[in-house]
Amino acid sequence: MSQPNVPNITPVVIHSRDDTIDLLLSSIAMEELGMAHILDAEGEKIQYALGTIPGLTGPPSSLADILNLNESVRHTLDSLMKQELLLGSKLDSITNISALAGPTGPTGITGATGATGENGPIGITGATGVSGPTGITGAAGAIGPPGGTGTTGATGAAGPTGPTGITGATGAAGVTGTSLTATS
Repeated sequence: MSQPNVPNITPVVIHSRDDTIDLLLSSIAMEELGMAHILDAEGEKIQYALGTIPGLTGPPSSLADILNLNESVRHTLDSLMKQELLLGSKLDSITNISALAGPTGPTGITGATGATGENGPIGITGATGVSGPTGITGAAGAIGPPGGTGTTGATGAAGPTGPTGITGATGAAGVTGTSLTATS
């Protein structure tokens, strides 16, 4: 296992909010790095107990040794998991810190006027400005005379009678009935 490479961090007196957030994020990263090294060490401990590290031999482990090792690793992993949950909560809290805008700084000096036309290239056109508000609605038009519609015209004259149509086909003959006589 390689030795951890911990960078030399020498915090200075902090005057800005951004520097504070950066240091908090760095602290989370350092804790994560430390936990990674602990996990690596636990893995090598298991490899040693099982005799699977190349070039390194030791006395064989008994069943009791393996069970004790298992309990130790389980306890370490449980502690690391709890720490990981705390770091996740810490990261959420840091990322939800709202950025506060500071006061507006002083206006800078006006730059030199650029060349135009024949003296040099013409600059790009600026962005279109914001549209103004919609104007007020105009007055309604005048209302027509009372009654609203014109008068109804006179009924027109009746047109000529049309031609007579063709005669239809003769129907089927009816059934001949019997005559009834009265008897006294």
